[in-house]
Amino acid sequence: MGYPRYDIVGDHSKGEYHLLIQRTDIQDDAFFECQAIQAAIRSRPARLTVLVPPDDPVIVGAPVVSLRAGDHLNLTCHADNAKPAASIIWIRNGLVLSGAMYSKTLLRDGKRESTVSTLYLSPSNIESGQHITCRASNKAAPNGKDATVTIDIQHLPIVNLTVEPQPVLEGNLVRFHCGAKANPPVIYYRAQQLAPGSEQTDTGPSLTVSASPFLNQQTHVVSPPVVPLSPVGRLFLEQGEPVSEKHAITLLHLSALSLPKQTHCPLVSELCGLGIMGWTHVEQRHPFPSISNETCAKMQGDTQK
Repeated sequence: MGYPRYDIVGDHSKGEYHLLIQRTDIQDDAFFECQAIQAAIRSRPARLTVLVPPDDPVIVGAPVVSLRAGDHLNLTCHADNAKPAASIIWIRNGLVLSGAMYSKTLLRDGKRESTVSTLYLSPSNIESGQHITCRASNKAAPNGKDATVTIDIQHLPIVNLTVEPQPVLEGNLVRFHCGAKANPPVIYYRAQQLAPGSEQTDTGPSLTVSASPFLNQQTHVVSPPVVPLSPVGRLFLEQGEPVSEKHAITLLHLSALSLPKQTHCPLVSELCGLGIMGWTHVEQRHPFPSISNETCAKMQGDTQK
């Protein structure tokens, strides 16, 4: 009555008393004893070993594990509730990888075990797009059970900024094109002037503006922030899962029919009229002292005189 899955079968008239266990589970993993009672008790023990296959292995972070270029790869796979404990191997391109570390934990029932394996790979030993498989097996699952992960290596954007035509006549259209290779893919491009507080977003990889003498004069780039399509000195690109923001700078060689002989700086009165309040040195990333409103007013008054 206490063991509904147990039954005694056989031809009793012939002395056959066989123990039948239905739906064997881990609780049946034990010693059993057959006893014959006559003038004296005679018995013989039997050991029943119940094998339990591991649960499906699980790789932490699967199905895709992302890491930055240059980082070490650390993969962890666990196969639980097995008896005996599962053996774990790592496979890549049909070859077994060596160097993994293993640990086993005995569960509360004192019979089943969980296995954890950790694999370390150096940056030189991994490539983006590779598939690495964790295979767990034991006597109950000799063919093994697999879990696979795909490696995704994220790298900084490689940016190339070009401008055409080069050189360009003042007043003509000039086109900046920002080419980039990145993983994850670029989600948007951002054009930013060198003057503070003046930028254009979501420009796409190309930007077309009207050439201006303030766009570039040798190494100096001046941007009038009050002009909607103001000249652009840099194009930025950013990524969805931010690995980094990268930028590139290009210099535009401007030609004109009547450029002043002194090209280092236009008249301050002209700068004030355009709303330009300062210079920025491209190479040194250093802004020069800004022009105050009082200076603008004074210079404009002197010019009128």
